[in-house]
Amino acid sequence: MPQVLRTIHTVRLPGVTPASFDADIVAAISLAHATGSRGTTTVIGIRNAAGKVYRLVHAAGVAESLAVADRLERLGLVDDRNEFDKAREGCDSIFAVPAWHRSQSGGVEL
Repeated sequence: MPQVLRTIHTVRLPGVTPASFDADIVAAISLAHATGSRGTTTVIGIRNAAGKVYRLVHAAGVAESLAVADRLERLGLVDDRNEFDKAREGCDSIFAVPAWHRSQSGGVEL
């Protein structure tokens, strides 16, 4: 049986308001897991409703990064990868809460 690796960790950035459902986001991240070998650490940012990155997630390798992405998307967060006009803010990818992302119903118009 493949070994399940638990190398994902997350930190909330000080001074930035978290999403109203941040506890659900943290719970989803804690459920993300991957099997296989470790790889290069990827940094995933989480945007709040104001469009500010307030949480960073560090995942070891592509499999963990995809597992985190899957859990975030299940919560309704939107992958911001295709928003080329947005700064990456030191992240390999960024997920936005639905209230911020303009592709979502009720999102902020930019």
